[in-house]
Amino acid sequence: MKLTLLALAAKYRVQVLQYTPGHLIIQIHQWHLLEKKLPVIQQLIEHDPHILAYSIDGNTIEIMFDEDAIFKEEIVQKWFSYIRTLDL
Repeated sequence: MKLTLLALAAKYRVQVLQYTPGHLIIQIHQWHLLEKKLPVIQQLIEHDPHILAYSIDGNTIEIMFDEDAIFKEEIVQKWFSYIRTLDL
């Protein structure tokens, strides 16, 4: 899983601007690679009960999530299934 995250971070040139438990702000420098998939990504986020809120401003994404979710294997696996489904 860590290798998947590192590969995605490199591919999309993701920069973590801020992280605290339950709150993440990232900037995606290769935004053009995600633009076509954005409607599906937003739909997945909006229907995920562990993601409490999100906002997209230009190429910056802010996500507020259940901070305990990252410690639950089934939730993390579900999030990784999103990555596979979207063929990111």
